[in-house]
Amino acid sequence: MTWNCGGLHGDKYQELLHWLQAEHHAGRTIDICCLQETCWRQDHEFVTDPCEVGGLTWYAVQSSGKDTAGLLCLVRTGLVSSENIRTNVLAAGRAMHLRLLVEVPLDLLCLYQYAWNPQKGTLEGSNKTEALLKQRRGLWRAVDKWVAGLSQRNSCILLGDFNTPIRPETSLAGNGVATLQAAHQQDQGEFQELIKTHHLCLLNTWSGGGAAARTFIPPRSQDRGHGTQIDFIAVKGALNDAEARRARPVNADIVPTSGARHRPVIATVPMPHRPHQAKGTNTSVALRTVKKVTGDLEQVERLQQHILPALEQLTIQDEVDTHLLKGWGKVVRGTRTTPAEGINEPLTQSVQHMWSLRTRLRQHNQVIAQWTHRGHEAGRTFKAWLLIIQLQRCTRSLKQSCRHRKTLKVSEAVRSPDIHAAAKRFAPKAPRRRLQLRGPDGSLQTHETEFRQITEYFRALYDGPACPPPVLSASPNFTLAEVQQAIRRHQPYKAMPKSSAPAALWKHFATQAAVILTKQFEHHLVNGACVLPQHWCISDLVLLPKVGKLMTTPAHLRPIALLTLPAKVLAAAIAQRLHQHVAWYLQDIPQYAYVKNRLSMWMFMDDAKGSPPHPSRGGCMLSLDVSKAYDHVDRGDLRLALLEAQIPEHLVQLILMIHYHADLRICPGDHETVLRTKRGLRQGCSLAPALWAIYSGWLLRRMDLPGTLSVAQANTTFADDMHYQWNIHKGADLEAAYGAMKHILVSLRRAGLSVSEEKTVIILGIKGSQAQRTLQRYVVEMPQGCIWPTLLHALDCCGLPEKEMQENTVDLIKRLKLPNPVRSHQMEERPAKWSKQALPGTRDGWGRTRGQQNGTQQTRTFDMEEDDQEMHPVSAKTDQKELEELRAMLGMVTTLLLRHEVQMNISRLDTGFMIFLQTTTPNSIAHTTYQIGNRWKDAKQNDPSSLSQPMRVVIFQHLLTVVQERFKAMLHSPSSRSKASDLGWISRCGKEVYGLRWNPATKQHERDHSIPSLKPEEIETALAELIALAAKPLVIHRYHATRQLAEQYASPTLAMMLEVGNRAEEAQVAWRHLHRLAQSAVWAAAGCYMRHERLKMGALAQKLARLMK
Repeated sequence: MTWNCGGLHGDKYQELLHWLQAEHHAGRTIDICCLQETCWRQDHEFVTDPCEVGGLTWYAVQSSGKDTAGLLCLVRTGLVSSENIRTNVLAAGRAMHLRLLVEVPLDLLCLYQYAWNPQKGTLEGSNKTEALLKQRRGLWRAVDKWVAGLSQRNSCILLGDFNTPIRPETSLAGNGVATLQAAHQQDQGEFQELIKTHHLCLLNTWSGGGAAARTFIPPRSQDRGHGTQIDFIAVKGALNDAEARRARPVNADIVPTSGARHRPVIATVPMPHRPHQAKGTNTSVALRTVKKVTGDLEQVERLQQHILPALEQLTIQDEVDTHLLKGWGKVVRGTRTTPAEGINEPLTQSVQHMWSLRTRLRQHNQVIAQWTHRGHEAGRTFKAWLLIIQLQRCTRSLKQSCRHRKTLKVSEAVRSPDIHAAAKRFAPKAPRRRLQLRGPDGSLQTHETEFRQITEYFRALYDGPACPPPVLSASPNFTLAEVQQAIRRHQPYKAMPKSSAPAALWKHFATQAAVILTKQFEHHLVNGACVLPQHWCISDLVLLPKVGKLMTTPAHLRPIALLTLPAKVLAAAIAQRLHQHVAWYLQDIPQYAYVKNRLSMWMFMDDAKGSPPHPSRGGCMLSLDVSKAYDHVDRGDLRLALLEAQIPEHLVQLILMIHYHADLRICPGDHETVLRTKRGLRQGCSLAPALWAIYSGWLLRRMDLPGTLSVAQANTTFADDMHYQWNIHKGADLEAAYGAMKHILVSLRRAGLSVSEEKTVIILGIKGSQAQRTLQRYVVEMPQGCIWPTLLHALDCCGLPEKEMQENTVDLIKRLKLPNPVRSHQMEERPAKWSKQALPGTRDGWGRTRGQQNGTQQTRTFDMEEDDQEMHPVSAKTDQKELEELRAMLGMVTTLLLRHEVQMNISRLDTGFMIFLQTTTPNSIAHTTYQIGNRWKDAKQNDPSSLSQPMRVVIFQHLLTVVQERFKAMLHSPSSRSKASDLGWISRCGKEVYGLRWNPATKQHERDHSIPSLKPEEIETALAELIALAAKPLVIHRYHATRQLAEQYASPTLAMMLEVGNRAEEAQVAWRHLHRLAQSAVWAAAGCYMRHERLKMGALAQKLARLMK
């Protein structure tokens, strides 16, 4: 279906979902729905919420554009999985390409052509028609290029608002057109030629013509003949069958009954398929099903009945996963799902009643439109008026019911101790990006091409020198307690490979599973063992898109390896034995990651107070990040590092054996391959952090070179981030730092590690009398530097005449009122040109007196002042001395004002806070604040006695209330806590809420380790007390936006200024709470962020300071 909705606001969006659900109940299910002119201001990818229990959902992809543009494509979730949807925006808000990777790939192009309106004010230039044609031709060319670039085996559908009519064309466009008159669009021939060139068939031109074929109806259209046919569904190839040509526009209930409106066009096309289909098996278990079953006592008892006897009879050779999955399958297959509720809810009935009133009103208006040619009858007019009143009354009642229902749901979620059911609805949803690699030119790729590209990349990444297979010299003898502890540390809802049982089942049967795993470890890990069971070695590779990357190469994806639980337990047991050796080995090495009971000790420059003066003084810092650190570890070097850390020989052999047999299973889509890794640490393994800590410590020990680099003094390392610093007192210190940096980079390269150039930076600051001379030998002039003589000569090279250059210079001096440079040079005092002795008969040897000499000088000066007056007529009339005094006074006043601004900012550091509200998220606090502010203003104007608090208190309490509700919703369920943990807001256990800081490089919030974490109980207590304290006098002095509140914002954020008092005791308590909550992730849960006021002048003061300079 395609439909130009003319703006998709919240109510219309919900009405559309209910209509789609009603069409499904009527047996007319819509699989793909393309909407144009949504007017949404931000791109989105999400899954719609069901309108009823067990209702349909759709994958939604939105492309926003300028003005009223915008495309939204809905794909039914049962039609194709989200992993098999690829998207590409050809023109923002105008053309969007979707590829559904079904048996035969199906390519869809959602199109919204520019409307033919030559009088549109946004068109540039004097010739508006030509500017409009240029816009439309650009979109036609994009469509032509897209269709020509499609593979011949792919199916193709174009649908949307083409804003251009069509003429009948043999086998391409039938006679079912709205009108045969000439089109107003001057580029109609280009659209017609596009259809002919690519053999596209317009489906909704075959079922019927005339008024029934209209897709756009103008406002105040009482005549059935008014309207045009500008919305089409075009297909190519095998999709053009007899059923597809029955496409037609329909009078749906979602279409308005008045005003300019489009009618939806619906077509039924065959699903493309291959002659033979190979179906694969998938044993993965949905996380939602695991939580549902393990939370039901009856289901848990059934699990124990099916699984416990099987586990007790297992042998050493059997796999625990197989028997857990068998018992799980028996329980799940026997579970009856809750029958879906019908559409008999009161709210749904109200919506259907509203639709029926709309249908009756539309039919009645059609009758009146036919009858008006014969005369007027008051009864029919009053009946139409009665239907309008009933429709308005029903609409108001429906809106009130919706608001009341939403309020009840929120209040129930707040009051309930368990808000698991409301977590997904109220918790903030992190934006999801679909995994779709693109070609070098940004084009979409097939599964085969993606699979080949991913395989080649990871084969090259893990390729390395061949190592001899390790052989165990002794058994590690893992105890039952060690295995049980390793299983308990595993999270119950961690992702597992497709062929593995859910982690929750392992946790539930940990006692029985630990006994079996202990026996298996004793059986396989014996003296002389050189192989491991295959299911311990293979890990499934899952690829996630990195933030801010274009996904044109697999390097833009984040690999995550999913191991089976026996492999995880074995690695965790080994890692537990390594902790003591790691702590001993790194006690003198500044590697502070992955080591227990060790605090980060950052090095700072020594205090320079009281030290003797130096010719130059400063510092140099090197911050570098090792790119793909785990993947580039050489296993020969890893063995040397483990032996140097005094790890027992049999554990070293076991670690190397695990990595020697480590394989990666890559299975994007329907393809699968297994790669052998020859270097690097095993991803997703709890043993990897400890091994990297040992390896990095070994590497730092090799870097330490007396006379060149002292690692203990200059280095601070955390995981794969290294930081070095040196104090600079003289030129020799800078030379030593330069040599140390070269030594560091060379050492990392010799070890096979690569440094990320994007994240590596050198910061150098030197001051003193010899600073410039010291830096001179290290400064390199780059070709990208700006060479001013080259720019000056470039004017001559461009052919600019000398006369125009001189005239432009004069105009520039006049406009800027600059002093005359010629006059300044002529007025300089110079010695006399002729240094002869005084001539006889003269006082100074020049035949005139000194007064005459001064007169001559004054005459020459007067002539130059006349020249200057021509250039500056206003300044020449102003007394020079008075002007200088005024300038001096203005400079002093400006300096005083800037000092006052700085002092006021210093005072606000103790009482001020800045709050930033996101304006692009649904239900944004910025929009609700605007609505509450308007209601407060209306109450003040109409009934001032009803107000008990000022507006700043009301909207601040509203902010705190929303933050409190959404923070509780975020911590309600494991799924919402997991999402917040993935975003870096809270800890994995959910008992710590981190502090955040804004990263301008990635344009997102990240954890700030310098801010202490808070407990959820402390945050809830602080928010509750702040809501009560805000109403106290002398607590909130100011809370307002830095610009005018509005219903819509062009900027993604709205800055709010908060001022707290410092006199009252309640104000002191409120400030302490706000101080603890500053930069906490609790604000991010509600789509906002709060920090202290900073020492920064306002925009007006900054402009004044620039003018002063």
